[in-house]
Amino acid sequence: MTRQPGLIAALIAVLLVALWFLPAWAPYFYIFVAAEILILGLFAAGFNLVFGYTGMLSLGHAAFFGFGAYVTAMLLLHFETPLALALIASLAGAGCSRSSSASSVCA
Repeated sequence: MTRQPGLIAALIAVLLVALWFLPAWAPYFYIFVAAEILILGLFAAGFNLVFGYTGMLSLGHAAFFGFGAYVTAMLLLHFETPLALALIASLAGAGCSRSSSASSVCA
């Protein structure tokens, strides 16, 4: 079977357009399930990089994952922050939580 790069690119483009319009026509449950699958898939890929390829058991990325999720949830629920700003703040918070040394940028 020969590769057809144009066909593969067209299929990927159709898939991306379908995912872009998913919230417009799908019920909330399916959007929630799709988001959970993508989030946990990203987490699993990070764990596979650390544990699978290098063989090191490190759960540090799990702490960053959890801290970012916690900061995002608290900002959205209690402070009614816009989602984009909450995501940026959670990235900054997770980055600042990595080190408590005096030379840290966030200290």
